[in-house]
Amino acid sequence: VHHSLFRRWVQTISYVPHFVSIVVVVGLINAMFNSENGLVNTVLGRLGMEPVPFLILPGWFRPLYVGSDIWQHFGWRAIIYLAALTAIDQEQYDAAWVDGANRWQQLRFITLPGIAPTIIILMILYVGQMMSVGFEKILLMYGPGTYETADVISTFVYRRGITGGDYSFAAAAGLFNSVINLSLILLVNRLSKQLTGTSLWSPHRVVRHPARRRPFGCGLGRRTAPPHPRERLPAPCAGGHPAGGGCAEDAFRQNRRTRCARRHPRPPTEERGCAGEP
Repeated sequence: VHHSLFRRWVQTISYVPHFVSIVVVVGLINAMFNSENGLVNTVLGRLGMEPVPFLILPGWFRPLYVGSDIWQHFGWRAIIYLAALTAIDQEQYDAAWVDGANRWQQLRFITLPGIAPTIIILMILYVGQMMSVGFEKILLMYGPGTYETADVISTFVYRRGITGGDYSFAAAAGLFNSVINLSLILLVNRLSKQLTGTSLWSPHRVVRHPARRRPFGCGLGRRTAPPHPRERLPAPCAGGHPAGGGCAEDAFRQNRRTRCARRHPRPPTEERGCAGEP
């Protein structure tokens, strides 16, 4: 967007709802969709149409709630994804452009893999809030006429436990809700770690000394002391094979001995061979 005034207007409309109180947001919704003097019903009346009680009809509660929630949070989430996009190296896009990749291919193979960890972390966090939804917003928006569609666990517990005085039921339902949220976070986090390698936390990795690792394809797999700093590989013979192995031996076996000596050197006093070697 090149027009600065339009860009600032869009940023204000999209960013401000996240930073203001939820009471102000619900007040704006009531001012727009009120059945008597709301902005939408005023426009409908000017067009010769009957006013619609959006806030009273059960069928209109979900569209109003979902639409207002998108309007309230998409600006803040856009900031998060823009910050993730800045971490992608621009040279990857330049190299893809030189190789002939179009915008869709750059989006598929560079942008989405680059912001995939951010997407997964946000998904895990939002899954943990799935049972809670939005207690304050629903409590401010709904009424007796919309209980059948607007009621969630948190508002039902509030009416039954706080308003009705059944405190034991409210405590049990709140504990059950918290356990379900924690279980969902742990389950999705585990699935994400197994499928993509990204999770909220990862266990501490213990890095062992290379000399203490079990050799792969070389040696007898026994623990060895750290290599001697003065140790050198044996000088090659006239045929190009390491000295002491014999130039007439098979080349594959000689190459294997050489790789073994480079990866797992021994002190000069030790005379040990690789796996299957004398």
